[in-house]
Amino acid sequence: MKRLVPSPVVILCICLLFGVLVSSGRCAGKIEVATYSPHAAFPSCLMNMGPTGARAWMRGYHFVVVEIDFFSPAADKLEPADVVIAADGKTFGPKHDPRMTLGNAIGRAEAQGKPLVLTVLRDGKKTRIKIDLPQ
Repeated sequence: MKRLVPSPVVILCICLLFGVLVSSGRCAGKIEVATYSPHAAFPSCLMNMGPTGARAWMRGYHFVVVEIDFFSPAADKLEPADVVIAADGKTFGPKHDPRMTLGNAIGRAEAQGKPLVLTVLRDGKKTRIKIDLPQ
């Protein structure tokens, strides 16, 4: 099944709109906004989400998915514009840096041979996604 990837302009518009909704408090779900690095302030900086095969912009305490490789573990699991807010049951925030929390969750999933469990906001609803990582 061929997966369509929206153009960079569409993705930029979605993320700018999402940023406006978050900053105005009109976004479903409570998301705190913080900048961990200069990269988070610029939507052109993609962060690799490890062996999932997805790339995302780090926006505050969460990741906004923008690309998923074909035939990767995240294909048919994650979608562009999904907002990853937790990994392995730990919600990203001041006590759980998103990069470290995701990295640790990936390491545990690989070591235990279990799926990586992510919590995402999709269409305003929280959804748990299980991604089988390669052994």
